[in-house]
Amino acid sequence: PRRFDRPHVLAVQTVDFPGPGDTPVGDAVVLGATSSSGLPVSYIVDGPATLNGSRVTVTGPGVITLYAWQPGDDYHQSSQMVVRYLNAPAPVVTTLAATAIGTTTATLNGIVNPNGTLTSASFQHGVTNAYGTTTAVTLAPAYGSTAQNVSVTLTGLLPGTTYHFRLTGTNPGGDTNGASLTFS
Repeated sequence: PRRFDRPHVLAVQTVDFPGPGDTPVGDAVVLGATSSSGLPVSYIVDGPATLNGSRVTVTGPGVITLYAWQPGDDYHQSSQMVVRYLNAPAPVVTTLAATAIGTTTATLNGIVNPNGTLTSASFQHGVTNAYGTTTAVTLAPAYGSTAQNVSVTLTGLLPGTTYHFRLTGTNPGGDTNGASLTFS
């Protein structure tokens, strides 16, 4: 009699990759990624660093991009690649004066430099310096390394009211708040 093997289904696996802290030039850090399958994790390093197994030595200043994944085996699928950054600079953020101030509208303005890593930015605004409302802005590209002008137009404001606002930016290097400004 003829025998047929059942199809083999590969198990899904994930990688947990805690981000390493900032590391000075000349120092090293051991990467600690683990796979849900228990199989060893592979790494790629891009930037001013060398890689020996799971040990990364920083060889110069700048952002280092770290990639971790588990390539799979006869029983497990390859994992998704997980990206972390080492020595990523925080974004540079500048809040600029509000313009086009009307009875119930105003345009908030600012400048964001993502400093080469994926960055999100938003304006915080409200009737006190606790703000209370956050409005996201789009960066294009969100990972650029040059200053980008951003703005958002607010509507439905209360006439004769002083509003506080600031621009904020967040990336793997940290959070940066621009100066708090006001308009009436």
